[in-house]
Amino acid sequence: MTSESVDQDIFEQMIDQHGFLANMDIEHVRTDRGRTVLSMPYNDDIANTFQGSSGSLHGGALATLIDAGCGFALRSTFDDPIAAGLATTDLSVTYVSPATTNLRLVATVVRAGGAVGFAEATIKQADTNDDQVVARGDTTYRIFRDTDD
Repeated sequence: MTSESVDQDIFEQMIDQHGFLANMDIEHVRTDRGRTVLSMPYNDDIANTFQGSSGSLHGGALATLIDAGCGFALRSTFDDPIAAGLATTDLSVTYVSPATTNLRLVATVVRAGGAVGFAEATIKQADTNDDQVVARGDTTYRIFRDTDD
């Protein structure tokens, strides 16, 4: 995919209008054609804070971040990112290390077909200098375009 600018406001509005993403404090950093960068702050409310746990963010929060980022990256390849619908048909997450600080996700489109799209993402610790990978994810989406029945 080439790095073409897309309307950043569209993706920021999508987060604001999606209560679940907004409640997780997911922030849109940048989207170019086929690539999205999101951030998410560490939040005790979605961390494993019970006795004996590491205090790392819950894996479901990381899966949500991957799903949102990959979906945004795929939408950025559409002529109108809002006109077509997406449904996640497969989401695979590999957890690499505990998520104990703010996070940064980079998602890229692998293939954007007519009815199916594929994307991948990497989440890293945002507050460390060691480029520590927290999780990786692969996604598959069914794309619903205006011409679908």
